[in-house]
Amino acid sequence: MSIAAPIAHPITVDTDRMDRDRTDRARVAEAAAPATAKAGAMTKAAAMAEGAVDREIHLRNGRCHYRLEGRRDAPLVLLIHGATVPSWQFDRFVPMLHQAGYRTLRLDLYGHGRSAAPKTRYELPLFVEQCVELIERLPLPRRMHVLGYSMGGAVAAGVVAQRPQRFHGVALAAPMLDAYAATPSLKLLRTPLLGECLVPTVVKPMLARRRRANFASLEDGRWVKLYSEQMAQPGFGRALLSLVRCGTLSDQSPRYAALGRTEHPKFVLTGAADPVVALSDVERIHAMLPGATLQTIDDLTHALFLQHPERVGPRFIDFFRRVDSQRSAQPQAAMPAQSVTAPALPRMAYMA
Repeated sequence: MSIAAPIAHPITVDTDRMDRDRTDRARVAEAAAPATAKAGAMTKAAAMAEGAVDREIHLRNGRCHYRLEGRRDAPLVLLIHGATVPSWQFDRFVPMLHQAGYRTLRLDLYGHGRSAAPKTRYELPLFVEQCVELIERLPLPRRMHVLGYSMGGAVAAGVVAQRPQRFHGVALAAPMLDAYAATPSLKLLRTPLLGECLVPTVVKPMLARRRRANFASLEDGRWVKLYSEQMAQPGFGRALLSLVRCGTLSDQSPRYAALGRTEHPKFVLTGAADPVVALSDVERIHAMLPGATLQTIDDLTHALFLQHPERVGPRFIDFFRRVDSQRSAQPQAAMPAQSVTAPALPRMAYMA
């Protein structure tokens, strides 16, 4: 879902009133953290060296939760989720990557999962900056692969355009192009006061019903429970509304065009039965990526990595392996710096 332009000076209503107590407790815990940080620094470093997973780091715009998993000497894949479902979106795919010999890094974008939900505009550049800052702050390999899913495809395109020298292969799964055009009813959320009323009474219940329909039969409903926890997080509704109002879900063609000007190997996969991202949109994205491979699987829907990991996982792994094989077969010359001009978009919010 997306909206083309933000509204000037929207009337705002506090949609987080019921969550304030939890927010205050979180702030107390966060304020207490620096007092023990120095004493525990060596322990934390040792834990990371041993491959500890659930981690938090404070970035410019707030707390970022991430998971770094797999052998430290394995090639790394950065995984970027879409809108409304955080990094556990990849829980059924990550073990396949590890078994194939890859290490994984995934994060909760702001307003999702266990990352902060800052009171800001949830524009696409906010998420691009979050990913870039994370990979530059962590002790990671100089280069890695990246996979962006749904809205995360546009985020991945922005990240690669900003830091082309950090990446090998670029994979896009059901990448979002223009959710606003696909869902005209999103325009209602731009209306002051009406949007604040619709998010808790219509949008969140609709998302919950959709997740129950998609996930109830998987692992005894574990994912339904996780999504319920996601919707109860302080700031989630506010971030969701900002995504729509700020244009984050609007036409992201400039992002993909910028990615198309890089020389990275690119792979795009989608399901022809996807009710969220139209096949025609994915084909338009593919046309902006010269030399990219497009694979379409007829009967797959949008939740590729939770509902169909055994069908899509091997295809992404095969792509990463082919890129690695091609690199190892070539002389290891220094990679020339690529100057890619990313589109100068204003900071706006987007969710998909």
